[in-house]
Amino acid sequence: MRRILASLLVCGSVALAASPAYAQYYGRPRPAMGYGANPTLMPRGYIGFSGLGSAVLNQSGGVELLDNGGGVSIWGGLRFGPIFALELDWMGSFHNPAGACDPAVCVVNYLVLETLDIDAKIHFPTGSNFDPFVQGGAGFAWIGREGFAADAKGGGIDLGGGFDLWLNYWWTFGVRGLYRGVSMSDYATATDTGRTFISLFTLEVNLAAHF
Repeated sequence: MRRILASLLVCGSVALAASPAYAQYYGRPRPAMGYGANPTLMPRGYIGFSGLGSAVLNQSGGVELLDNGGGVSIWGGLRFGPIFALELDWMGSFHNPAGACDPAVCVVNYLVLETLDIDAKIHFPTGSNFDPFVQGGAGFAWIGREGFAADAKGGGIDLGGGFDLWLNYWWTFGVRGLYRGVSMSDYATATDTGRTFISLFTLEVNLAAHF
């Protein structure tokens, strides 16, 4: 863990040193405005990919309790200026049941928890290529086994923050942590009318392209 943290700090330091202090590329001037001192900015789109680790904080309901896991996230959105952005995020988190499990069926992708959220992001301009933010939103959630229909569906929220480092005009490298809470129909039995609640914390490392 110390080596990982040290590597992240080194990468961040190199990225900060490689770009001028004023180079926070959150927007681009409208073509008719040129590149003057106070250009009118147009919304800028972006798309990103994250690898993530998932820690299960709490669970009630469901066929089995989920163990900690990991997965991926794909997201994209529009940044409307130095402060505000809207983002659509899909996450797939892969888990085994906690405790004893038949090794014939318990592989790394035995259970898949997925979310699809719309988030608002608030950035805090620093005048540099270090770009911190907070975000929060809500959307849909479902859980099932790989290759099968969803066992339970419902809604969820996410809330957290992180930072991006602008490597150049087109690319950012980032880290973010998100609390994700989902409430779904209980899939313990066909006649159960209860609910399944799952709380996760995901730590993500990502790369994004901006256009």
